[in-house]
Amino acid sequence: PSDVIHSVAAVGDTLYFGCGQLGTEGYLAAYDLANGRCSVLASTLRASPETPLDSLAGGFRLRSIVPDTPRNRLLLVVDHGDLATATGLWEFRPDQKTFRQIRQMDRPAHSIDVDASGKLWVYPLCRNAYRPIREKDGWYGAVEFNPETDAARLVFASKNKGAGPDLPVRTDTRIFPALHHAGALVAEGWLYHFASVVVNGTEGLELRRVSLATREIQILDAGLFLGNVYYLGRMHWLPNRKTLLVGDGDRIVALKVGS
Repeated sequence: PSDVIHSVAAVGDTLYFGCGQLGTEGYLAAYDLANGRCSVLASTLRASPETPLDSLAGGFRLRSIVPDTPRNRLLLVVDHGDLATATGLWEFRPDQKTFRQIRQMDRPAHSIDVDASGKLWVYPLCRNAYRPIREKDGWYGAVEFNPETDAARLVFASKNKGAGPDLPVRTDTRIFPALHHAGALVAEGWLYHFASVVVNGTEGLELRRVSLATREIQILDAGLFLGNVYYLGRMHWLPNRKTLLVGDGDRIVALKVGS
C-alpha cells in the first residue's frame, strides 16, 4: 500500500509492516512469504472504517511492531501525535484480526526496546522545538511493559510528570532532570543516556549511566558524540555480551560494561 515503511516484524512465514506517508495515511499490512500475497489489516484510507486505526485522521505511524509469540499477538507502538488518545501501546491478534489499545501515552515514542526478560521498554518524549504543543524544557521518560500481565509503569522521567492517563509518576519513579532528550536505555538497573558537554571549546554529547537504585552517576569512556543524536542517536543492549551499542549517525561504539 505504500513504500514509506515505518517498522517491520517477521512471525513465521509472515512479514508484518507499518507504512504510509507521514501525516496523511497509515497502514498495517502483512506479506505472506510463501505465496507472495499482501493483505492490508488496517488502513486510514478505507471508505468505511473496519478497525479502530482506520478512523485516525491524518494517518498514523507504527513506531515498532513487537511479536508477542506466547500470547499469539503483535504489540504495536502507535504514534498519532501529541496528546492524541490513539497514541500508545496496542495489540493486534492475527487469528481474530482484532485490535485493542492497552495503554494511552501523552507523547509519541522515540525508541522501543525488548530486554532479556522479554519486557518491552517504550521511551516517549516531547522535545520543546518542532512540536505543536509546547513542553517547557521538553520531557523524556521510560515505560516498562510486562506482556505476561499487561502491567505498565513509568520507571523514569526528566520531570515530575506522568506519561499518560494511567501512567502516573509513582513513588518508585526516578526523576532525572538533566537528561538530554535524544535517547536513553535501561539495562540491568542502569539508565544509559547522552549528556551535553563542552570539551576544549567543542560542544558535543558524552555517554553517562545512572543507577536506578542509588542514583550514582558514572561517565562512560565512549568519546564525544558529534552527530545528529536527536534523529540518529540509538542505543542497543546485548545482554549475553554485557555490551552497549551506541550510535549517532557518524559512528557506532561497542562498549563493554561492567556491573
